[in-house]
Parts: sequence; C-alpha cells; structure tokens
Amino acid sequence: MAHARDDRRIKAGLMAVAGMLGAAGLALLAWSAHGADGAEPSRWLHHAGLISLVHAPVLFLLVGGEALPEGAKRLGRWGCGLIVCGVLLFVATLTLRAACDLPAGHPVAWLTPVGGTLAIAGWLVVAVAGLRGLFAARDSQTRP
Repeated sequence: MAHARDDRRIKAGLMAVAGMLGAAGLALLAWSAHGADGAEPSRWLHHAGLISLVHAPVLFLLVGGEALPEGAKRLGRWGCGLIVCGVLLFVATLTLRAACDLPAGHPVAWLTPVGGTLAIAGWLVVAVAGLRGLFAARDSQTRP
C-alpha cells in the first residue's frame, strides 16, 4: 500500500513539473521573441523554451492523471482546455496575419498574446493540479 502512495506522489510531482516546464517554455519563447536584449540572449532563451516545451508534454503523457484525486483531475482537465484554446487562438491569429498580410496594429494581432497567455495559464493550472495531487498523496500518507 505504501508503494502505491509513493507512486501517486511521484506522478503528481512529475505532473506539477510538467506544468511548470510548459508555462516556462512558452514564457521563455515569448521573452526571446519580444524582450531579449540582443541576438545571442534571444537564441539562448529560444533554445531553453524549446527544450522545456518538448519535455513538458512528454512528462505529462508519461504520468497521465490516473494517480490524481478527482478534484485534481478536474483541474488538470481545465488546464488542458486552456492550453488547447490558447494554442488554437495563438496559431490561428498568426496564420491569419501571415495569410492576409495584416499589420501589427490590426485587431486580429491583438488576440495573439491573449492566446499565448491562455496557454501559459493552462500549463500553470496543470502544475497546480499536480501539486494538489502531491499534497493529497502526502496527506493520505500521514493518516493512519
């Protein structure tokens, strides 16, 4: 029985790490594109963001949500929904801008960062779901 609880704690902790990596990866890519001071720092931030984003979904898929209590699973599903909505909005607005040659000040362009922000928020919600599962597993371990 103790091994099952330890397994749940490890999986919940890894889900929290996956969420943090996903949020950090998107934030690093945004920083590299919009806020980095120079080509070299921009390249480093870009690589850090890509590495984070490549590994976040891998961890997420490996641990799944089966080890989480129901409340944390529900929260994780909300996080996934935010990620999907954010990525779709981000990709759609960038594609529209490219296909229709829309200027940066066009209202469609204003929606692009909203999509990115929703995706980052989704990854943070996944991280919180993992933390909730981690604390729930820890609390159940201290009960008789």
